[in-house]
Amino acid sequence: MSSFDIIIIGAGPSGCIAAITAARHNYKTLLITSKQKFEPNNLLPASESIHPACHTMLTKLGLAHCIEKSFRGTYSCIQTGTNVAGFFEQKLPNGLHINRKVFDEELLAYANKCGVKILFDEVVDFTYEHNSSRISGITTSCGLRYTAFYTIDASGRKRLGGRKMKWQEKHFSPPLGVWTGTAESDCAQYKATTTHFIPNEDGWLWLAPEANGLVSWTKLSRNSKDPPFEITGLKKIQRTKFANMRWRIFRPVCTEGLILTGDAAGIIDPAAGRGILNGIISGVLALEAIPKTKTNPVREAIYLFDYDSWFLNTYMSCVKQLSKYYRDHNINLM
Repeated sequence: MSSFDIIIIGAGPSGCIAAITAARHNYKTLLITSKQKFEPNNLLPASESIHPACHTMLTKLGLAHCIEKSFRGTYSCIQTGTNVAGFFEQKLPNGLHINRKVFDEELLAYANKCGVKILFDEVVDFTYEHNSSRISGITTSCGLRYTAFYTIDASGRKRLGGRKMKWQEKHFSPPLGVWTGTAESDCAQYKATTTHFIPNEDGWLWLAPEANGLVSWTKLSRNSKDPPFEITGLKKIQRTKFANMRWRIFRPVCTEGLILTGDAAGIIDPAAGRGILNGIISGVLALEAIPKTKTNPVREAIYLFDYDSWFLNTYMSCVKQLSKYYRDHNINLM
């Protein structure tokens, strides 16, 4: 049985940011991730459109190269119906399209460079301190046991921590499905600098044209499993992917020895535009609570309360804003 200061589950943005932050605190850090499923190189994944603030935060963290290596394009405005909202008028930087797979790989490589131990395995359960409810480590599918002062669950939509702890999952929407894919676009029809948000009663469609003649699309719906009519007839070059995007959050999102970050703690659909951004911020804030607890353990409950309150308040603010946006655009999902 090996011992670490921090164990992190998951190698997405939240997990990697937490791992890099932990390494910079000189913590002995283990990051556990399942092996990547093989995909042929000729299948270009749909690009992911990210919040402009992500680049600013990653630059401050010294990780701007992860954006640069995964860069697929920029967009300066969003068209909703006949209305075009430009970032320049709002004094915001341009939005970015990235190759998410490359982005995650760059973050993981940098975490490894920082001295984080990477283990390709699956976490199957938590271990506890003797005669205590405090999480003291994890057990893997290979039967290996690792102990740590704190475990961070950044397992994304697997949501391992909350499920293993049997915490209550609060829902704020009906079941929602999100489909993503890539197609060849008509360059005369779409400008690469303009993304399109197309609302309908059942959900919405996001079109992200690129200069290379491709368009990445994301569709959210309560019911439909059909491809968006806007891309009917275009040549699909990647298999469609599906994700459950029901709005939900675990209560709480932390306890002694365990902190949930990013989607592992709370999920809201991509229209909020905060998936990666929230993962980055929560990964950093989780690592702020841990050093405080090491220095002043009697105040651990207060530090956990502060993190839990921040995550809940941030999540509920997104729920409120996105609900209003949907009402304003006659999207009847609630």
